[in-house]
Amino acid sequence: MQAIEGANLLLAVPGSGKTTVLVARLGYMILCKNINPNNILAMTFSKQAAKDMHSRFCKVFGERLGTTVEFRTIHSVALEIVNRYAQLSGRPAPRLESDNAKLVTDILREMQDEYPSESEIAEACAAITYIKNMSLAPEEIPEQDFSTPKMDEIYEKYQQILKTSKRMDFDDQVVFALQILKAKPRILAEYRSRFPYICVDEAQDTSKSQHELIQMLVGDQGNVFMVGDEDQSIYRFRGAFPQALMDFKDTYPNPHILWMETNYRSTPEIVNIAADFIQRNQNRYPKNMVAHRENGEPVKWIEVASRTKQYAHILNIARGMPVDAAVIYRDNDSAIPLIDLFDREGIPYRCPKREFRFFTHKIVLDVVAFMKFQQNPKDVWAFNRICYKGGFYFDKKTVGIATQIVMKRQVSFLEALTFQSERYSKIKDRVEKFAEYCKDTAA
Repeated sequence: MQAIEGANLLLAVPGSGKTTVLVARLGYMILCKNINPNNILAMTFSKQAAKDMHSRFCKVFGERLGTTVEFRTIHSVALEIVNRYAQLSGRPAPRLESDNAKLVTDILREMQDEYPSESEIAEACAAITYIKNMSLAPEEIPEQDFSTPKMDEIYEKYQQILKTSKRMDFDDQVVFALQILKAKPRILAEYRSRFPYICVDEAQDTSKSQHELIQMLVGDQGNVFMVGDEDQSIYRFRGAFPQALMDFKDTYPNPHILWMETNYRSTPEIVNIAADFIQRNQNRYPKNMVAHRENGEPVKWIEVASRTKQYAHILNIARGMPVDAAVIYRDNDSAIPLIDLFDREGIPYRCPKREFRFFTHKIVLDVVAFMKFQQNPKDVWAFNRICYKGGFYFDKKTVGIATQIVMKRQVSFLEALTFQSERYSKIKDRVEKFAEYCKDTAA
């Protein structure tokens, strides 16, 4: 990959060694073309990918040279731009909100008048990420097919909270950086001068707003090397924009499109089936993936009558597996029954994420809350989950005052509510109903 100047897009099929090529190209630029490594910015989406790219570069070219090239995530570059503007303007940069899920939880709780489930929170957070990464205008939000109802209202409340408290979330870093580069030519010129050569890995996972930021940084000089594969884009739900790869020839002047079509990772049996499946994608570059390795085991297609029998079949395979094997599942919830089976059968396993949403589903949490409250009538978390359920109909003000009394005086919630009912007769009937519930559960 000796094309250094101008715009170059490398389309690399799975297992073709794209990161190896990107690392080798960086070394070629520095050692063979005498390009100042301080003028090269290598970006990718995730911290782990940036760390891996840097590690592989140092392994080949040494730690000393590795400290001279910027290996960054797109968000870290964006944050630096935001902080640079704050420095030049004398205004404090917005504080980065690390827990946007709590903000969303509070908004959903206010709008729904009950505790949202973890799935509901995650879906709303994903929708907010999608809105910002796709640069959607407020009037475009209702047109989207979000699973969360009233997403436009949720988003408006969410943005207002951030603005009022002078905070920004993770995705705002790119949004704000774009606004700064568009409004402040001095800062834009500074970054273009500093990084006349830009390399982007995993470009298919980059969002619309991130691609726009990259395009702003590249500018008229157009020295960009982008590596990706639109067929491998799996993060569209959070705003990944593989269409940018398809539009590359229209975005950058005099572009070169390069192909890497040999898979070095898998056997021909796997590659051929995968290639046949991938070629059914629409709106893609024509690629013909071929395998470098020798023939291996044939791929087996196994049909099962139900999900239960599918798990049982996997369990039987795991029992007789002489080597480590991997199970790929669609989402975390799909792994729960299988992990339960492995636990019961004593089959060792490793799972990268054990926090499954089943155990924090709204219904499960409600059941747990009722049980916890039965054991401890002072449990703040449990009461705040059940107070809107069971037909008690306590309003938020009553719940808030009761919570304060319990935490301050260390009395039960029934005592706290009874104390309130003596002052506010309108809640007396509700407190009596709650007292009957407490009596029944204690019996």
